[in-house]
Amino acid sequence: MKLHAFLGLALSVLTAVAHSQPLDVVKLEQQLSSPVQGRLKSSEAAARKGDYQAMRNFAYVWASEAAREQPPAAIVGCAWYAVILKRHADKAHAGDVSNKDLYCGRLNADQARQAGALVVSIESQLPSP
Repeated sequence: MKLHAFLGLALSVLTAVAHSQPLDVVKLEQQLSSPVQGRLKSSEAAARKGDYQAMRNFAYVWASEAAREQPPAAIVGCAWYAVILKRHADKAHAGDVSNKDLYCGRLNADQARQAGALVVSIESQLPSP
């Protein structure tokens, strides 16, 4: 097998593996500094119960503070902003739409797919409205 064909095959396999692995949010959170972990913890319980303002706070910490330390955290922030718009369409305003557009707009195609999968996961864990 020629070297360039072998390298092409290897790259294809690596790309397929990279696209199939979901984001490990727990591991990602463990890699954050204690202050950022503390800010996440302070709003997480209420966010996971569907509280609008807590979800906004939780999304912000993931999308901004956590993403500065661990860039993949931006995927989590994007997902939470998308969930906010779906879950609280009655309360959401232009700022929420702008946040989703801003933070999700920075993601590449693979990261956007990961965020979409995370949206489904988050929604399945929230209590019924």
